[in-house]
Amino acid sequence: MSVRLPSGIWVPVAAAGVGNGGVLGVPEDVDRAGWWRGGARLGDPFGATLIAGHVDSTDQGLGAFAELLGVRPGQQVRVRSKHLEQVFTIRSRRLVPGRELRDVPQVFSVRGERRLTLVTCAPPYEPSRGGYQNLAVVTATPVGDAERRRR
Repeated sequence: MSVRLPSGIWVPVAAAGVGNGGVLGVPEDVDRAGWWRGGARLGDPFGATLIAGHVDSTDQGLGAFAELLGVRPGQQVRVRSKHLEQVFTIRSRRLVPGRELRDVPQVFSVRGERRLTLVTCAPPYEPSRGGYQNLAVVTATPVGDAERRRR
């Protein structure tokens, strides 16, 4: 799977599970992202597809998902799986305090309207408090149905 951010950059996405403490296992590489396999799949008629990536890393620099800190409503994101492709329009970007999403179930729920949820860490960064203090949550809705990819 991969996601094309509004800037045009394609970010590889790997399936990810939830580890101890309820934290999504996002790939270590800041140029890759993780798709929560418990969420909606590309082409599903309802629910959230959750994709998360790092904003940055002390040893790798700025991550691909740093772009999410500046996206605006109306911009588009494209998601590709092995067989499907779907375009989404960004509807909102908000900061969620803390680093856990379990208190914000609509972010990852398989219920409700079809949507794409992109997540990354967001300022402020406070090393004495464990790092970033917020999450940037971007919600996008489908432009149309998922389509079969042309090869």
